[in-house]
Amino acid sequence: MSTERDNHFQNFAKLLWEELIEKGYTWENYDPDNNLYRDSVVELIAQRAYDLSVHNFMHVGPAEQAEYGDPCDCVSHVPDLTTWDDVSAYIADYDRLKMKHSTQGE
Repeated sequence: MSTERDNHFQNFAKLLWEELIEKGYTWENYDPDNNLYRDSVVELIAQRAYDLSVHNFMHVGPAEQAEYGDPCDCVSHVPDLTTWDDVSAYIADYDRLKMKHSTQGE
């Protein structure tokens, strides 16, 4: 049986898969004794999980959370992530604002 959780972020999963393949992280290249390989894959997945989280917060705010209640209901209203570009731009803007505010407090 297919559920919202199984299907909602299919494009995110495809983007991540394509990026892993593009960077050469394939089953054929996997070596369980190569910690650098494993660490590189883990780092990439962690970065993209962070990007997905930012994407989610960009699309689900307090008003939506109040309207839908349960977090799983909120997530079902977040559109799938189809490119990394919007998230990267948002993170870059956030980082610039954060730096600006930290230097103003000095």
